[in-house]
Amino acid sequence: MIKAAMCVGIFAALFLVWLILAMRSRQLTHQIRRRIDARLAERERIASELHDTLLQSVQGLVLRFQSVADMLPVSEPARGKLEAALARADGVIIEGRNRVRDLRLREGPNDFSRMISDQVNLAGLASGAEADVSVIGAERSLRPVVAAELSCVAGEALSNILRHADANRVQVVLTFETSRFTLRISDDGIGLPPGVLAGGGRNGHYGLTGMRERSKKLGGHLSIERGTGAGTVVSVTVPARLAFTDFTPNLMVRWFSALRSSKIDE
Repeated sequence: MIKAAMCVGIFAALFLVWLILAMRSRQLTHQIRRRIDARLAERERIASELHDTLLQSVQGLVLRFQSVADMLPVSEPARGKLEAALARADGVIIEGRNRVRDLRLREGPNDFSRMISDQVNLAGLASGAEADVSVIGAERSLRPVVAAELSCVAGEALSNILRHADANRVQVVLTFETSRFTLRISDDGIGLPPGVLAGGGRNGHYGLTGMRERSKKLGGHLSIERGTGAGTVVSVTVPARLAFTDFTPNLMVRWFSALRSSKIDE
């Protein structure tokens, strides 16, 4: 009888510890999600300002210069130069609108693998390297801010490969697991100098620092290492509870949350 009581007591104590840890984990998750939501709101604000002020103003200037160009004779050398500059300005406007579109990511399904594939294909075409994207696990929708920030991390990593790695092959692997999501970018280039790896970046350059900050704000972890034999491996891991739009806690946590909600309603 005493042994049974002791077993029950130990089980109750372990269960209590588990509940406390679950509540703490849930609290931390809510805090990070609030920061992510605040970041999304800030992105929306910046996007609105860019669209309503800067892009509209540049568009107005382009139209004015176009009207001046139309007044010049076709044979006038200055007209050709002006029209070339206006064509470049149109490209800048289009690029700016694309950036605004990216900033205005809202809750909803997204195709992250397609987003990354587009980036990788462009990097491969620009560098001449063989590039590919593979997916491990059943693909799930990422939270908009997570997708946007990881896309920026991938863009910085691919830009570094393009400028410095002299790589022949670039591989990107997206791993969807029950407990986490991982973005892994590797190349077979010359790799980062040991001093850069140890110091976390180059003096006066903030690309690697920015990648770390973006990952940290998402509640994720970034690692940058030398590849096996050659190259560099960049890996970002984000817990499932923060990464996926369809994440639900395990059965016991859902039960406890429902119990707490019912008590609050009473």
